[in-house]
Amino acid sequence: MTDAAATSVPTKPAPSWGRRLVMGRDIRVTLIRATVLALVCIVLFKFVVRPAWTDGISMTPTIQNHRLYFINLLAYNFQDPQRGDIVAIRGHGRSFLYLKRVIALPGETIAFFDGDLHINGDPFEEPYSNQGGRWTMPPRRLGPDQYFVAGDNRSMPMHLHLAGVTDRDWIEGKILW
Repeated sequence: MTDAAATSVPTKPAPSWGRRLVMGRDIRVTLIRATVLALVCIVLFKFVVRPAWTDGISMTPTIQNHRLYFINLLAYNFQDPQRGDIVAIRGHGRSFLYLKRVIALPGETIAFFDGDLHINGDPFEEPYSNQGGRWTMPPRRLGPDQYFVAGDNRSMPMHLHLAGVTDRDWIEGKILW
């Protein structure tokens, strides 16, 4: 036996390409990265954005049916919802959200006369709404923390819409495009 063969240190065989692809070169580094990624995803999807799958035509043509949208949960931490914003309203439980447009703000009086929106007694033009409906609703004054929300598809009868007054506390966030 030669001196070179006696002093050589056995080496580990190189990991297969499949193992390296899944676990990386060092399993400890891979586990730390996976843990950090999982924590970032949990925080992101619990406190910053929430996915919302649409099911219904009340917001067409603005929001398409059976599409995935994301809700910015931080949008109204430092400002209040504005007229025209598309907001997510909490339904029964935190997992069910309605997407609607804010059309009247706290303290305003809202009414519909033969399909035309009136705010504080004045007609209000809505370029985003599907103006085919004949909604009628007597004047109603909103409270200090109340918003009136409705879908853009006004060709549906009002009684089939989940529209109306919602409290500020029920508004989860604003839709991201």
